[in-house]
Amino acid sequence: VVNGKSIPFLEADVKANLYHMILHNGDFAYNFDDDNGRRGDLFMNMMEQTVANVPYMTAVGNHESAYNFSHYKARFNMPGAKTDMYYSFNLGPVHFIAYVSDYYYSMEFGTEQIYRQYAWLEQDLREANIP
Repeated sequence: VVNGKSIPFLEADVKANLYHMILHNGDFAYNFDDDNGRRGDLFMNMMEQTVANVPYMTAVGNHESAYNFSHYKARFNMPGAKTDMYYSFNLGPVHFIAYVSDYYYSMEFGTEQIYRQYAWLEQDLREANIP
């Protein structure tokens, strides 16, 4: 990983209990698939001590799209995201949503998942607003 300068600081902050959770919104390691996935492996090894001590919630970005996001899918299992990569969860009074913006950016993935994700988001927000 060429530019992992923030990782030691993040690790120190987690060890000092400054964070309850890490939200990582895409573009991991530029790019997970480089060198047959070795760059992704290196990044995950560098993050191991940090993510072993605090919930690490991820959302896919455009730099994970190679091979139909297979390197991302092989490394992360987020709640409720069985086949699609969008999900939601609650932490205290906050409802978090992670969705795949790449569906709207690149039509190489077709349009079906756009409609599926939109229907899921509408339902998820309805349920999240039930007292």
